[in-house]
Amino acid sequence: PFYLLNLILLLPLPITTTHTWYIVAHYMLAGVFTYLLVRCGLHLARAPSLIAGLTFAYSGTMIAQLTNFTLVTTWIWMPLILFFFIRGLETSKMGYSILAGLALAVQISKSHTQMVLYTAGILGLYALFAFVAGYRDRKGIRILVPFGHLIVVLLVSAGLAAFQLFYTAELIGLSNRSTGLSFATMTALSFPPIYFLKFLAPGFLGSFQNYVGEGNFTELHAYAGILPLILTPFAFLKPRHWRVWFFSTLVILCVVLSLGRYTSLYQGLIYLPIFNFFRVPARWLFLATFSISILAAYGAQNLMVADREPETGRRTSETSDRAPVVAYLVAGLALVGAVGLLWLWNSTADPASAT
Repeated sequence: PFYLLNLILLLPLPITTTHTWYIVAHYMLAGVFTYLLVRCGLHLARAPSLIAGLTFAYSGTMIAQLTNFTLVTTWIWMPLILFFFIRGLETSKMGYSILAGLALAVQISKSHTQMVLYTAGILGLYALFAFVAGYRDRKGIRILVPFGHLIVVLLVSAGLAAFQLFYTAELIGLSNRSTGLSFATMTALSFPPIYFLKFLAPGFLGSFQNYVGEGNFTELHAYAGILPLILTPFAFLKPRHWRVWFFSTLVILCVVLSLGRYTSLYQGLIYLPIFNFFRVPARWLFLATFSISILAAYGAQNLMVADREPETGRRTSETSDRAPVVAYLVAGLALVGAVGLLWLWNSTADPASAT
């Protein structure tokens, strides 16, 4: 299917150059879309928005999927979709929901249906939280506004990407997944509980070249960064908005689902249509890592003076002696990222080139 960024691959340059630019462009967009979501959708300050963008785009969870790049090119559109959806609910303008549907159609065109399903799940859960949060403020049919926007997003995306959806449905009917997967296949590459140590020590079971754990490194690697984990608890210092609880719920839910066969809760999904077409429960950690990046932004916001009041966008003249703390945290995040890139460069370098 047509995908605008595929034009990069058609440039009259060496294939190694065009593919490198293609990869860099998608990771860059992941950061930009997340920054846009946090800055203009959640109305946090610039520094917290930057932290969220860097954390999501360059987390170990994302970087490890370089060998499964269709997944990455599909998933990076999720923050943009959520941004338009939030703006549609916030402004009561269907135009934003139509844009969310357009972005979702682009995501569908990348053909990784599992990531599309995760995105739809996020939108559905957000609509539910928005419905509960606004229940007292709306009267009559207006209480259903969040679900109305959700339906618009789904209908627009389904209409624009109908060719891809019909093609996918046809292939599913001809594949061994037509009647769903067995529980053993569905829970292949579940995330072992001991592997949550990877969030603190990502290399304790090795890296790309010397991985010694279960399954494979790509699917069972999860790392959001140390500083985001430090910042996340501070998100609850001033839980002024239900969105903090939304992203917290998303983290907990996705962490539990990532366990797969290690939790009895996953057994119910085998009877759930569409969900029982997919394996690798560890991929739920993509949602968890994304949510951690947002909670880290809220934590940074609570530790500093924002140039805008959270959730309202109003200017504030308050001062705080915590601002330098966040400045050091941002600098530390940049340092950790630089060290991580150097480590990745060294660990993936061709041994022959060093002799």
